[in-house]
Amino acid sequence: MDIASVCILVFFLIFSITGFCKGFIGIVLNVCKGIASMIASYFLAKPVGEMIFNMGLGNKLIDKIEVAISSAVTLTDVIITAENYQTVVSNSLNELNIPEFLHNIIQKLVFNDVKEAAGNTLGYYISSALANLACAIIAFLILMIIINVSFFILRKMFKGINRIPIIGLVNRLCGLVLNFLFGWLILSVGFWGLSFLSTVVPEVNEFTNEFFSFTSGDMTIARWFYENNLVTKLYQLFIK
Repeated sequence: MDIASVCILVFFLIFSITGFCKGFIGIVLNVCKGIASMIASYFLAKPVGEMIFNMGLGNKLIDKIEVAISSAVTLTDVIITAENYQTVVSNSLNELNIPEFLHNIIQKLVFNDVKEAAGNTLGYYISSALANLACAIIAFLILMIIINVSFFILRKMFKGINRIPIIGLVNRLCGLVLNFLFGWLILSVGFWGLSFLSTVVPEVNEFTNEFFSFTSGDMTIARWFYENNLVTKLYQLFIK
């Protein structure tokens, strides 16, 4: 048996054993936990962060941050308007050594503050933006703790189901099948990306042909899973 097929069989074996041990309900709870985490991060972190900000923490953070950055930024006393905010804020963020990926977020927060009430100093606007970010991060952490504790309790409640005769076995077998499908989906996403790279990178194409024995013409386990991509099949199913 070729190396690629052995690797794939080991991959599915790990997923199947994990699914059997967790059971169907355990896997479903993990999926629900992931979905709840995404909802919390995308929809709830900002409003909860604003609530924390308005509870008094925001003003305290603004005061502390404004004092801290006044010694690091030379333009903290400059009055910010809708016309000059972008250039001045960008230069100041570079002076503060704030990571580049945060610049756009902070500039948007500053612009929103300027639109609501122009005429404050640069120090205030940057402090307000950083305080808002800090409150959003605090809100996200609080939500993650609540979600993790909630699903930990749920897992404890359903933990004994695998010990129940017949029901426990059915739960474990369904978990095995479900986790096998999850493994196949993950593998298919990886193969889909590999097939895309193969079309644009010659070295990847050579590796793919050799690793999956395309040149030999033999149908191996690895080649079957590569050619029967679950993502492609689902896509074809939904576009009909």
